[in-house]
Amino acid sequence: MEKDDQKKITSFMKHAQERLILKKAEEEERKIKRLLELEANPCPLTDDSVSSILVRLPIRSLLRSICVCKLWYNIVHNSVFIHDHVLHSELVILFQSPVLKGKAKASDFSVESSILQFTGYLNNQLREYMKTNIQFMDYVDGETVLTDFSISCLGKVIASCNGLLLIIYPIKNIGLIVLNPVTRKCVFLRLGTISLPKKESYGFVYNPSNKQYKVVHLFDDGSGYTSCEIMVIGERNWKMVDGPPVGLINCFEYRPVSAIGSLHWLPQKLHNDYIVSLETKNESFKIVELPTNGGIYDRVVELGDVLCFLSHEEMFKMGIWVMKSLSEETWTKLHTITTGYIMDIVPISGSRSGAQIIFSREEDATIYIYDFRLQGVFTVDMEDVALAKYSSYLPHVNSLVSLSV
Repeated sequence: MEKDDQKKITSFMKHAQERLILKKAEEEERKIKRLLELEANPCPLTDDSVSSILVRLPIRSLLRSICVCKLWYNIVHNSVFIHDHVLHSELVILFQSPVLKGKAKASDFSVESSILQFTGYLNNQLREYMKTNIQFMDYVDGETVLTDFSISCLGKVIASCNGLLLIIYPIKNIGLIVLNPVTRKCVFLRLGTISLPKKESYGFVYNPSNKQYKVVHLFDDGSGYTSCEIMVIGERNWKMVDGPPVGLINCFEYRPVSAIGSLHWLPQKLHNDYIVSLETKNESFKIVELPTNGGIYDRVVELGDVLCFLSHEEMFKMGIWVMKSLSEETWTKLHTITTGYIMDIVPISGSRSGAQIIFSREEDATIYIYDFRLQGVFTVDMEDVALAKYSSYLPHVNSLVSLSV
């Protein structure tokens, strides 16, 4: 009897052990299956959900995210995603700082050395000019964050569009370069009509209707007429278009502003009662009256998705006017702000969110920010900022936009 009971116990224990081993094997199989599923699709979220999260990341975080998995890499490098990321990205302030002799870093990416046309003779011509580093400045939660692209350049950055920079050189027979400082990809553009430096202006604009990037060259042709030529990135040829009516533009000093589908120029140095606008789609000029007379410190900027005109109205006060569409030509007064004790500040740009306007003071290159929510002007810490003598502050968006677009 005891032997039978012992056999039953032994058999039961053996059966229980076999079931336990089988259960463990099944659990292990499920784990392996789950790991294989994660390897194929590491994120339990849908592609659209992942994309909607990634598109809101600043460029530093976005570049780190592409190393997470193949799925995220493919999402980030999709052309539709890249365009959406530009629209969601906030502006930074880009500038060039001087590189002191012997202080250049070996790790710096040289814009000129990356372009075949700059080897040899032309590169020797540029050696006497000051080398600069391309940097940008963020203003996050009241703190200034300064970032160096580790890119050296002998030219001057004169325009920015969706993350692409337009660079011109002091020697007129060299040409132009379009650079994405994030991807470090650049292309060389031959010059069109040669004109005097203070008698020309370059604009850089994107036309969403046909997804083309255009470089616009506005210049005095020497006979009193203002001529215009346009190059579409990728086509490499300049096309002449009808310029604005004679006598409308007497000053090419102010950088044109891209907003509401057009480029806009302030045509006079000291006094303006209109702007000259080039519609990007049909490449035609029109004259737009300003809501009030503009002075030497007044400018047009892009604020959110509207064109904005900022005018010094009285002591320490500035009016903010906006236009939503060039076809309507209607200005609406948005706000009157108090600038404090500073009178000679010049608007640089508005933020993408429309919550801030950025100013600079030309005398000492100090940057100020007006915050609509806090209703005050704040000075940006400029302790670590060194501005090259011919450089200026430019609104810029860091992006992965391809030059082959």
